[in-house]
Amino acid sequence: RMQPGNLHLLVMSNIFDTDRVIHQRYDLKGSTVGRRVTEAEKKNPTVILKDLDFVEKVGKLTLGAERKKIMMTQMRSDCMFLESIGVMDY
Repeated sequence: RMQPGNLHLLVMSNIFDTDRVIHQRYDLKGSTVGRRVTEAEKKNPTVILKDLDFVEKVGKLTLGAERKKIMMTQMRSDCMFLESIGVMDY
C-alpha cells in the first residue's frame, strides 16, 4: 500500500517493440563497478549486457557529427529532467 506523498513516474518508449531481430541489448550506466554479466547470465538468450561487456564486444560507438549532436542534446535533456526530480545528481 502506498503512503501519501509525492510520486514520480517515468514512462519510456519501448524501443524493443520492433519486428527487427535484436542480437544484443545493453544497459549502459557509464560505470565499470560491477558492470559485467556473469558467464552463467550470458547463456540466457535474452540477457541484457552491461558496460564492460559493451567495451569488450564493441569498444566504442562511432557516430557522425549530426547524430552525435542529436544524441548529446537528448542526453543533456534527459539528465536535466532526472536531476530536476531528484533522481540523478550529476
